[in-house]
Amino acid sequence: MKFREFIEKEVEEDLEYYKSVGFDKGKEGKFKPHSFDRKHGALIRSPAYAKRLHTKFSKTKWPFAIYIANIPGGRKFLERGEMQLDDVEKQLGIELHDDYDDHITVIYTNNTGDQKVPLTPWILAHRFGHAIRNLPEWNDVVTHVNEKLAYIMRKYYGTDVKFNRDGFISSGYGDDDRRRSQDNENKLKHFMHSVGTFKSARDRKIRNFPEIYYELLAQYILTGKIRFNDLQQLVPIKYAWGNVSHGLRGRGPEGDRDYYNGILKDLEESFVEYADDFLNSLIGRIFVV
Repeated sequence: MKFREFIEKEVEEDLEYYKSVGFDKGKEGKFKPHSFDRKHGALIRSPAYAKRLHTKFSKTKWPFAIYIANIPGGRKFLERGEMQLDDVEKQLGIELHDDYDDHITVIYTNNTGDQKVPLTPWILAHRFGHAIRNLPEWNDVVTHVNEKLAYIMRKYYGTDVKFNRDGFISSGYGDDDRRRSQDNENKLKHFMHSVGTFKSARDRKIRNFPEIYYELLAQYILTGKIRFNDLQQLVPIKYAWGNVSHGLRGRGPEGDRDYYNGILKDLEESFVEYADDFLNSLIGRIFVV
């Protein structure tokens, strides 16, 4: 049974299209690693991996077409972003499916930086965010999230945070400005550790604040929604002798927290609306990661 026949027989109405390129064993019966290592070669050749992708992507209403390509020189296309069809065929040597213009096509050419981390569906969805981060349309989503979070941080936790257009914490040029910027980013990371429900938040391992946009996008793509925990009166940042020595403290009576929790709940819904508009604009376009 051919690879695509297996997918179409075993899984219905999930991921629109998936194909691996360059993972077949050669004439000598060995997988030749180019932009993916041997461990990923074994993983991606497995029919169980294809089925898992379909299962995990089943809750998205968006027609994703996913290619995972083990090609010579693939690492130079790391987070390349949007590419045109002619360039994909000439530079990557990949021929896309006929109805690519009805899909959001994402081509993963490497797992550089994450070779020790399996290329799970979540990693695919997260890294898709890195491919679209420079699009002007994505900035609308980022700005909306920032406005909501900055309002909660300012009004409830008494911390004034400003963002630049890329979602990074704004800073000036002096040492004091940079220290203030680093302090604000650290506060925001711990804030997201407390309210985020995706794994990197639960494990308290958000690398830097802009990563939360890609985590939220991945959560929406794979689960069909995003969800936040309720605000904490005290968000721990540093501990000393087992006690919280530094943290974000909510201001005002308990009733105020209910109001700001309502803003988080509103963000759960409005993020979906913004993400839907954004993803709709990507149909018929090709992105290389």
